[in-house]
Amino acid sequence: MSLIDEAEPVAAPETAAGRPDDPRIQRIARAMCRAARIDPDQAAGTVAIFTVMHCHAGRSENDPAWMLFERQAELFVAMNPDVVGPL
Repeated sequence: MSLIDEAEPVAAPETAAGRPDDPRIQRIARAMCRAARIDPDQAAGTVAIFTVMHCHAGRSENDPAWMLFERQAELFVAMNPDVVGPL
């Protein structure tokens, strides 16, 4: 059973922290990518998890690998405003 249902995404708060253009989302996504021992700047199509994570979500295999973690970073920002506030 999945803890997060992608069909019903968690609503972001009304602050700037939940916006997709928030620069913190990219920084956190890049950090998550590095934590997974993946070069954030390599093409996503060269990463084995690409087909599992985002090939069905309209992502191109030429997108940078950090974009594989973009949705998780958005959720982290939305659910942890006290942690990401100082960033």
